[in-house]
Amino acid sequence: MHATNIHTGGGAKLLNAILRDCPEAGELVLFCDRRMSLDPSIEAAMTVLRFEPEPFARFAAERKLRNKAESGDVVLAFGNLPPLYRLKAQTVLFLQNRYLVDPAMPLGGFNRSARVRIRVERIWLKNRLRNVDRVVVQTASMSVLFEKAFGRKAEVIGLNPTHAPGPVAGNGGETGERRYDFVYVSSGEPHKNHRSLIEAWVILAKSGVRPNLALTLSVEKHADILALSEEANASFGTEIINLGHVPADDVDAIYDRSNALVFPSTGESFGLPLLEAAERGLPIIASELDYVRDLVDPAETFDPRSPRSIARAVGRFLKLPPDRNETVGPCGFLRRICREMS
Repeated sequence: MHATNIHTGGGAKLLNAILRDCPEAGELVLFCDRRMSLDPSIEAAMTVLRFEPEPFARFAAERKLRNKAESGDVVLAFGNLPPLYRLKAQTVLFLQNRYLVDPAMPLGGFNRSARVRIRVERIWLKNRLRNVDRVVVQTASMSVLFEKAFGRKAEVIGLNPTHAPGPVAGNGGETGERRYDFVYVSSGEPHKNHRSLIEAWVILAKSGVRPNLALTLSVEKHADILALSEEANASFGTEIINLGHVPADDVDAIYDRSNALVFPSTGESFGLPLLEAAERGLPIIASELDYVRDLVDPAETFDPRSPRSIARAVGRFLKLPPDRNETVGPCGFLRRICREMS
């Protein structure tokens, strides 16, 4: 298993889930980032080769993989990128990063180094895709994007680390007495769309509606977004609470203290929090996009590009009166015009 560029987030959660449940996989060799946290019992059951998170070490890992993989082996490239070299082994690429296959995903919100990294990874994927025998993605939407981008098919295998069988759906149930009215379990990358979500909460506050909202953003990495939420709290009376980065093992406890998940991401390869929340019986208010309905049936949906659409979906969920324009007939229109002029 080649996973040298994974050490945190959803990728790390999926990787640990596989490693916990793979005794039948035979002899397992894991190539991973030095920072990747593994359960000691997991690490003791396999060969673990760790590499520093810097370019020369990553290239050394590619060479070691080439030398170690034999005919009859299966290599799972778990970190979105094909091996640098063509291997003797059967090679399977597990592709999770939508930025690498969807040119419509904007890079403008990333810093310069992140933009450069994504562009390099796009080139790597395109030029080394010939080194893999199979490509696996997690949803039908990603499969369509991949085929459109590269002209070859990808298998769809939805990897659900919680092992819930069959399809799942948000239940749209009644809100209860919990600590958080809404929660958004997410990191702060641009496509996660926190800015539109905060603006939606300002729109709600201006109309006199102030449900609280819990975020899970790293203070160190996403101070700019948190500054927006603090300004909204100070200027408009919103109640946006940041819980900080929440370890994977503690996420379920956050869902259990929340009334609903709001998920305004503009694009996902999978959307693991959607599954997590649905399996906890949590209603979901989410973007009306394909990746959402690949996994769940949300209680309410919205246009993620429009803060007002988000606010209206939240209002519908809360059973508030609809936010609609009044209309008048032709005579009423002229009366209004003349009254304004008089």
